[in-house]
Amino acid sequence: MYPLSTPGGTASLHVWYNLRAYLDEAKDCMNAIYILSDEAGTGKTALAVTLAGLVRREGASVAVVNPFDDIHDEYYSKLLGQKGHDAVLSSTSDPMDAVADRCKEAVGDNDVLIVEGSSSIGIEATRELVEALDASVVGVTQHIHGKDASDLSDWPTTFGDRLIGVVVNGRTEYQGTAVATEFIPALEGLGIRTLGVVPEDRKLVSSTIDQIVECLEGRYLQGEEDGDRIIEHFLVGGMGLDRGTLYFGIREDKAVIVRGDRPDVQMAALHTPTSCLILTNGTEPVEYIVHEAELEEVPIVIVDTDTLDTMKTLRTLQDNVRFDHPDKVERFGALLRENVDLGPVFERLGIGVAA
Repeated sequence: MYPLSTPGGTASLHVWYNLRAYLDEAKDCMNAIYILSDEAGTGKTALAVTLAGLVRREGASVAVVNPFDDIHDEYYSKLLGQKGHDAVLSSTSDPMDAVADRCKEAVGDNDVLIVEGSSSIGIEATRELVEALDASVVGVTQHIHGKDASDLSDWPTTFGDRLIGVVVNGRTEYQGTAVATEFIPALEGLGIRTLGVVPEDRKLVSSTIDQIVECLEGRYLQGEEDGDRIIEHFLVGGMGLDRGTLYFGIREDKAVIVRGDRPDVQMAALHTPTSCLILTNGTEPVEYIVHEAELEEVPIVIVDTDTLDTMKTLRTLQDNVRFDHPDKVERFGALLRENVDLGPVFERLGIGVAA
């Protein structure tokens, strides 16, 4: 590519320049994938992180960056074990070629760069950034009832052959027919390949006990060391006529919300797979409940609000769901492998096809 020696007394200088040119060209040949979405909250982080894990499984090294939101560095560090890239952080008003340069510097010696995009910079700025990165594009859009494929009509004209395809995320249980017979054909009519459809999954929109405690402004009575445990379901105690163990036994990975002065209901919950007890009205449980919870390794959280207000507050959890837990990566990876054809992505990267 570039000779590393030249005749004459200035050989060492020529070697330095040639090596510099070689490294610059190698950096420019880096494989880059840009994760595109039409709005916030569609699953860009989930796709970027999980795709990075699959790339690693194929034997290639990868770096993931989000140049417009530094909180994602924390997620990438936790989920991928990569070092932070604080120097990448950019303003949405920065020239996109400068943003691209910072992203390229962050990739280091890795084979692949995955850039998690931002829907806040607009389609034209996104095009400039993608071109400056010389990246291929994978889109992700979240399907909701009445979603119009024409919302994505500018993607194929803007990105052309760079657009590998689109992942439709969060397809609800009863929208399978509509997605298959209406939405996907409409995308194909626009010239957009659908790589697959990921169904909605409760684990992906769940929160940890720590996040629940923060939301409720509660406190741990015991079990704080298990605060990173995922909670998928909430069951309210003392509101049904069924036997307690029968009612609480219908769900696992659950938190039970019950008044602090109802040891009978608390004990029934502890006799089933329960991940957390949330005791309301600021009332601590009796001693034998604490002892039983310790034996079952079930954290106990105390909140000052009553049961009804506690449930109302929990509704706001969905507003701040984060893709920040290893269990979510594992689950989303399984959903991708089951429902999405990633072959075109890996073919574009030139690193084989994930099984």
